[in-house]
Amino acid sequence: MAGEFETRVRRALRNTLWAAAAFVLWWAVAPPGQRRWAAGLAVGALVGVYYLYSAARQARQAAAAALGNPRLRPGFAAVSRISAVLLMVFVLYRHPEWASLPAAVAAVWIGPALALADHLLASKRKS
Repeated sequence: MAGEFETRVRRALRNTLWAAAAFVLWWAVAPPGQRRWAAGLAVGALVGVYYLYSAARQARQAAAAALGNPRLRPGFAAVSRISAVLLMVFVLYRHPEWASLPAAVAAVWIGPALALADHLLASKRKS
């Protein structure tokens, strides 16, 4: 049985993937003036999925290490998350015709924002 943390992470990942799918569909039907924004939002949301997955994995590894499992230690997860975001920024800065950089940077935080909102709502329900 999955714990509360796993349930919240899965919910945030699922909702972020749905948002990314919606942005891809928007890109497919958008007029030419809006396609760069839709592509930026889709790319950013997908990088955000990786960001959220990696952060959750690092939290699980840190918990395992704190509970005394010396084989599972947090590694370079934070470095890989930052690298993914920087790679996206560098590519979109070099090729601005592909997607909107501000939209992509904003969309990276959709997943973590959904996870935070889910946590705050659950905390409010408990109290």
